[in-house]
Amino acid sequence: MSKEEKKINRRDYLKYTGAAIGGLVVGGALGYLAKPAEVIKETVTAPGAVSTVTVPTTIERTITITGTPTTITMPTTVAETREYTFPPEPKEPIKLSVWLWGTFAPAIDALNKIAYIWNRDHPKVQIEFVPVAGLSSLEFTLKCEQATQAGEGPDIIHNEDYAMASLVYDGYAELLPSELQDLAKKYIHPSFIDAVYFWGPDVVRRMYVLPGAYGVNPTKHTWINDYHVEEAGLKAGWNPSDWDELIQVAQKMTKYDSAGNLVRSGLFVRVGGHVAGIFDKITVLLRTEGARIIWAEGGEWKTDIDSDITRKVIQRLYLDVIYKYRIYDPGFPGDVDAFAKELVSIVHPRELRETVMSIRTVNPARFFGPEGPKGFHGAPHPPESKGTKSLSYIDAHSWCVNSKIPEQKKKWAFAFLAWYMTDSVVKGLLFNAIGNMTIFRDVMESSPFTNPWYQEMLRVSMSMDPKSRVLHPMMAQIGNAGGTVLSRIYLREVDLDKGLRELGAAVRDVMKQAPAPKS
Repeated sequence: MSKEEKKINRRDYLKYTGAAIGGLVVGGALGYLAKPAEVIKETVTAPGAVSTVTVPTTIERTITITGTPTTITMPTTVAETREYTFPPEPKEPIKLSVWLWGTFAPAIDALNKIAYIWNRDHPKVQIEFVPVAGLSSLEFTLKCEQATQAGEGPDIIHNEDYAMASLVYDGYAELLPSELQDLAKKYIHPSFIDAVYFWGPDVVRRMYVLPGAYGVNPTKHTWINDYHVEEAGLKAGWNPSDWDELIQVAQKMTKYDSAGNLVRSGLFVRVGGHVAGIFDKITVLLRTEGARIIWAEGGEWKTDIDSDITRKVIQRLYLDVIYKYRIYDPGFPGDVDAFAKELVSIVHPRELRETVMSIRTVNPARFFGPEGPKGFHGAPHPPESKGTKSLSYIDAHSWCVNSKIPEQKKKWAFAFLAWYMTDSVVKGLLFNAIGNMTIFRDVMESSPFTNPWYQEMLRVSMSMDPKSRVLHPMMAQIGNAGGTVLSRIYLREVDLDKGLRELGAAVRDVMKQAPAPKS
């Protein structure tokens, strides 16, 4: 890692940050992944970049997975598959470098074992996993692109889907070979196949990615503490039928001390933290109420993000919850860690992996038993009025193969992903053994995901008709721009009328930077 300054082309800088890299997080409670980083007090260079803007950066140390795992028993399997045509072994050794945005310790340990199996069976095609923490997903994407331009980029990229959309649209993802696309259609559950289609540089949606090693959530849920439900006089497993019922029960769950300080919030709503997440969380609530949010029509991008639907969702589920009913306070602990510690009774909405991961880490004795999760459940997002269908989005990290690498590397990268997707031992290590949910049908239909808790969660997921949350090729930039304005509305830094105007303008400003699909 170089100690020179990181030079970034001004066009790329503005495209990826929207306002400023420092503006990717705003005030408020952060979730489980917001942990203190071990930082390097230096800047990072992407050689070959046009040096017009200098951005000082501190990033967490990368972790390179190499060598033979110790103190484990390796399963017997062979790193190949009869379901995909592997290329001939290369005459000269090659190395596949895989960069992963963020870290999830149980999955990293599993990838270590998977790398060992692959490298044992393919001595001339070695694979190396490099998880990168401490960067936003857009900063990570820019790092991948600039390193690729300099000839030092990754061969395979693992990213969250908002930022992956930018990577694909910018032309850094290779279209999956038809043979691999056929395998994807075979192994991915048909209810969630929409998650692997992205807009390419020609603004046509095709299959560029595969479900990732972690961060794959069939949909978002409203998470409810069943112990608190029973305290409120209801039966465990209760789901709110509409907004009124949600708020009424959340009020019963909310507790204050004798001095009037909030000590337990009945309902957490996302008002701070990573700004793209602020935008992302409201989209499922808007979709349930009939909003389309972003779509292409007549060769133009359209949005109803500043419509009356957004107005009533913000007023009732954010402003009223915070200021009228005093169910939540922006300064109070929130998100999945607070849910795990029982400081929050309902989280509305959130992803499966983050919720279960936090509970398993923070409070397993209370929420996990011999049969798996207990004492909490994932519910559909309640609509404004009873009888309206709850809708949601898929939230899925994914892999892509760098389109700029040599053809021989591409073939071997796709071969690795084919093995990953088809080998039961690999998926057992990465998903089943650690309770890491994904959208591969065979994983979802095997233990531990066959127990009643997970089956009910999946039933709820499929009932919400999940679609890809990537509604535009520049979805991450839209999320950053929109989330920044939404946070200001929630915190009353701007009134609702003016805030909606600013929200519409911010989203449209980014939308128009990419051409709309022609059909």
